[in-house]
Amino acid sequence: MAEPGIPDGARVVMVAAYARNRVIGNGGEIPWHISEDFAHFKRVTLGHTLVMGRATYDSIGRPLPGRTTIVVSRQPDWSAGEYADRVLVAHSITEALDLAATQQGDTIIAGGTQTYEQAMPFATHQVLTEIDLEPEGDARYPEFTEHEWRETERIPGPGLEWVWWERQAPPPTIVVSAIAFMRDRQVLTVRKRGTGKFMLVGGKIEAGEAPIDAARREAEEEVGLSPADLEPLGSFVGLAANEPGHLLHSEAYLATVEGEPRIAAEIDEMRWMGLDEADAEARDDLAPLLEHHVLPVLRKRFPS
Repeated sequence: MAEPGIPDGARVVMVAAYARNRVIGNGGEIPWHISEDFAHFKRVTLGHTLVMGRATYDSIGRPLPGRTTIVVSRQPDWSAGEYADRVLVAHSITEALDLAATQQGDTIIAGGTQTYEQAMPFATHQVLTEIDLEPEGDARYPEFTEHEWRETERIPGPGLEWVWWERQAPPPTIVVSAIAFMRDRQVLTVRKRGTGKFMLVGGKIEAGEAPIDAARREAEEEVGLSPADLEPLGSFVGLAANEPGHLLHSEAYLATVEGEPRIAAEIDEMRWMGLDEADAEARDDLAPLLEHHVLPVLRKRFPS
């Protein structure tokens, strides 16, 4: 089965040039100028769909010819100005991958650092240029676990090497079960100790445990609730909030609150979040799975 945004047989290709210290940029600029690598980038990406962050797009200033461009921006009203009719916009990496799957050719991840980091678990291939320099920079290409990848080709160039990688093992996936407790179009979210993101009540499924039983156990342990009825909300796959390079597979359930939740030892903070509030602003403190997968389902289920 393919991951969300990646149809069976589709290729999601990370294309980047980085120095010995993994630097890819400095102040929005590439800290080298190698015409042969610019030509290589064009050959590799022509006829395909580019996915890039807003800052990367701004550094280019226009959509590149012969390629579809998708810009990932958390700003809900961002547009490409005079090129708005030629640039597609997504508000998360998973939304961008879904959109790219409907476009021509492979999905090419073209930067910058955050976009590379978020796309790495979904990537099937990498085409990397290793630059024999060590410049200063404020943007770097993320580390990747080499046992998950197989180098298939390496070609020397002027002061560089072009390297092709193919994924040979799936990214590590954390399997959890969670509950969306609802009250007056508000969903109960928690921030666990040692994390910076709010998420649904829930946690990892223990060996031999059914997902629905894990959801009930986690609800009792985390917020002291024992829901009598749990309705399946969906099965979701997204980026893990606190484990870079990992995916999170969540079986989610829906429940109404009976009684008042209380904070357990492992919970630092608890918050009821209105669905309209979450829809109106791009938040930095929501777990990706909650923000990009669960909340859209809840808004459809509980329209204003």
